[in-house]
Amino acid sequence: MPEPVKAAEYRVVASVLESIGFSETKTDSHVSFLHEASDTCILLPPSSVDSGISETDVASVRRHLDEKKLMSADDFNQRIASASSMPTSR
Repeated sequence: MPEPVKAAEYRVVASVLESIGFSETKTDSHVSFLHEASDTCILLPPSSVDSGISETDVASVRRHLDEKKLMSADDFNQRIASASSMPTSR
């Protein structure tokens, strides 16, 4: 079993969520990711877009995906760790 991911870059988590069918909406108060087929909504603080996603919020995303059977916790950890190790293009 892979080590649970701690904090993560926003772009990495957003990419994983979008790859399994979530759509993103940003407002002044939050960032939401909606998966209509499973009626799942994940809310993140707007500050995470610039500063990254906290360990607590990463754990919450992992748990929601696992409990809704959208992605196992192990797969989430592997995908976040793998994408986090890739260089960013700017």
